[in-house]
Amino acid sequence: MIFLSLTVPKSLKLSVINSEGSMNKILLLAILFSFGCKGQNNLMDILPIKEGKVNYTKVLEVEGVSKEKLYKRAKHWLTSSYEYPDSIIQTDDSYQEIMGLGNFKVLWGPNDYPSLYVEVFQTINIKLREGRYQYEITNFIIKKYGMESQLEIFQMNDKKNTRHNKLFYENIDQKIKELISSLENSMSIEIKIE
Repeated sequence: MIFLSLTVPKSLKLSVINSEGSMNKILLLAILFSFGCKGQNNLMDILPIKEGKVNYTKVLEVEGVSKEKLYKRAKHWLTSSYEYPDSIIQTDDSYQEIMGLGNFKVLWGPNDYPSLYVEVFQTINIKLREGRYQYEITNFIIKKYGMESQLEIFQMNDKKNTRHNKLFYENIDQKIKELISSLENSMSIEIKIE
């Protein structure tokens, strides 16, 4: 008899006392399981994941700026960064937090056909404190032909190997990074707001 102890993902211990044939099968399954767990979702290699959801978040300091001024800058940025400024703001807790629902279009396929563009919606939450703020961009939803799907499980169609289009996720990442850069710039400079 042979004793085998393996450590598999999530620190789950597998101990087997058995004949060599069964042990080889179990060892093979454990190895395949560990590889499968690491390569399951290639969007994780491009987009930041927190608790199973795409999430961009950061706390930034803006020395000497009151939360009232930060609030005005955040509100101005939200309403000027998207096509429909009147419908973007979802929550407006004066001087504490402002939350909006933004969207943009991204090309899914390799060809620039209008039918291959999908709308990507995201929630933008900006929390304000004296001299600092935190942004969080999450809850990504894909809309195509009136149907909605979470970005993390989105599939353009059921054909093999079409679930994860690396360029699609790279384009989303680029768009969000451009938004973040715009937000950080707007929050760091004095703007005249009427």
